[in-house]
Amino acid sequence: MKKKCLHFLILLSALGFSGCSLFNKNAKFSSNKESNATKIKYNNKKNGGFDRISFKGQKPGPGLVMIEGGFLVMGRTQENTLYEDPTQGRKVTIPSFYMDQTEVTNQHWRDYVTWLNRIYGKDYPEVIKNALPDTLVWREVDEFNEPLVEYYFRYPAYNDYPVVGVSWLQAVNYAKWRTDRVNETILFKKGILDINPGDPNNPFTTETYLNGQYELHKKGGSDKVIDYNPNNTTGKRKVRIDDGVFLPEYRLPTEAEWEYAALGLQDGKKKAISVNERIFPWDGFEVRVPSDSKKYKKLRGSLYDTFVVGRGNYMGRAGNLVSTSVITTAVYDGIPNEFGLYHMAGNVSEWVLDVYRPNSVQDLSEVGTYRGNVFQTKILDPSGKVVDKYDIVTFDLDAVKKYINLFVNVIKNQKNKKQKKGDTAPEEDVFTISSIRGISNMSEEEEKQILSLLAAIEEAQKLLRERKERESNELFLNAYNEFRSVEGDAIVKVANDITKYISHVPGYLKYRNVTSEENLNRYNYRYSDYSDVFDGDVESSTYFNKTQDEIPSDLPMYQNGTQINNNLTSLVTKRSRVVKGGSWKDRAFWGQSGSRRFLDETQSSSSIGFRCAMSRLGSQKKDGKK
Repeated sequence: MKKKCLHFLILLSALGFSGCSLFNKNAKFSSNKESNATKIKYNNKKNGGFDRISFKGQKPGPGLVMIEGGFLVMGRTQENTLYEDPTQGRKVTIPSFYMDQTEVTNQHWRDYVTWLNRIYGKDYPEVIKNALPDTLVWREVDEFNEPLVEYYFRYPAYNDYPVVGVSWLQAVNYAKWRTDRVNETILFKKGILDINPGDPNNPFTTETYLNGQYELHKKGGSDKVIDYNPNNTTGKRKVRIDDGVFLPEYRLPTEAEWEYAALGLQDGKKKAISVNERIFPWDGFEVRVPSDSKKYKKLRGSLYDTFVVGRGNYMGRAGNLVSTSVITTAVYDGIPNEFGLYHMAGNVSEWVLDVYRPNSVQDLSEVGTYRGNVFQTKILDPSGKVVDKYDIVTFDLDAVKKYINLFVNVIKNQKNKKQKKGDTAPEEDVFTISSIRGISNMSEEEEKQILSLLAAIEEAQKLLRERKERESNELFLNAYNEFRSVEGDAIVKVANDITKYISHVPGYLKYRNVTSEENLNRYNYRYSDYSDVFDGDVESSTYFNKTQDEIPSDLPMYQNGTQINNNLTSLVTKRSRVVKGGSWKDRAFWGQSGSRRFLDETQSSSSIGFRCAMSRLGSQKKDGKK
């Protein structure tokens, strides 16, 4: 018997499992005192300054819980109401990660706006405008929702309700901001930094600090970490990324992560899970807590989450409410799933990171599944040093110019009533056009001012081509500030809409997309933008019901701005983002974890919010879990 075990272990070693700690829980890969490769002593100034940090594992950031990874059958596994099967199940593996226990709330978002106002409000008010949620999402033509328009975001009764009216782009910006505030607070608590008092050209960001481009507000505050480098006479240094002090970035979860977390499937020892045993974040197909439930006695008969009870019934009867609110509810109301996450089937649907395509689940990788990669790199000077951070607000001038041209054309066509029925715009402009049509007219003076701003943009673009970035930005900002001081409905509309195209704010490092030329020797990727990888399924176009002979040979699928015979081929573009989960406005059907919808990344809704995630670095097991 002993010989058989020995042969088994030898076989495992040959297969590459000899280093696996599962077979030896007391195994140590190396010592914190000396290198097991060279015997050089660590953390000793006499030995040349070699560092080794004693690291006990990544801890969750504020608001996050760890989701231990595993595999799931991704996609809706139940037939939908139209008897279609657009998201056939596929087995994928999800690495461990962290996720917010609840949706981001109104209070969280007001904290964000407060900080932006303190830093940028005086010099760059357009940054604040760009961050405010769209409270008009509560308006409906046949409902009285004006109190929600006025009070939902600001009134303390809704402090802990999920923020809505935020676009995908706004959610991404919030996650970036949250990363920096968490890491700044870590340094503040360690006595390394003081909280930034309000310098628009020097806000703390994790990257500018690590790249030596953050001017400290606390004299000598950077020199708190022992430096074992014998060439450093002070013996102190700044915090580095390899110290393990900073947390990884907050971000939106990927669609695969969100779906895995929503189902809450765990405890594989007991269940030996091979396929999804759930379609909701709870066991069974019922949407109410069973009448014989021992775990939730006080909630028997209540809905598991906040969604529509039935036609015209959003909360039950007085004295026997099955939902705590007619709209959204507080983020900690209700029953968490087995990962401890609240409202993964209702309350609000949620933005995730992915670009939407109907067949993404079938097309993409089996590990860390995600569509939407746009690979970038920091901009370096000729010496290889990171160039100076942004110290002025910048706009995407191409997008602004395109918007203004579209605005002028739509208003003129609307005024002259010359727009033909078949005269459609590129697919990514459909939502913008519907918004512009809300302006009934434009005076000659307003048109003059708009065309003057357009001329300034063209001059600024010329300066950009001459690599005079700062001069270009200043020229446009001066023209924009003068423009928005003019009265008129059309002026106000253009000035407000332009804030969507802010591309950078002061204090952040400069990035650019990678080029194919610099990646010639790579086999894993060649280009920058892979959000449209594997595009081309006819079923997703407006030609889905045509014969092969009727389908154009050069059919563009989701290529922005491309049309055939002046007709759209699809409303799905690179700006279409996946929305997961049900909401207070939905039937329980949409609470299935595999269901998916999409919305343009610039749009928002009264039923869409979000929560953040963070990658798990190192061991995939929960700390302390055996």
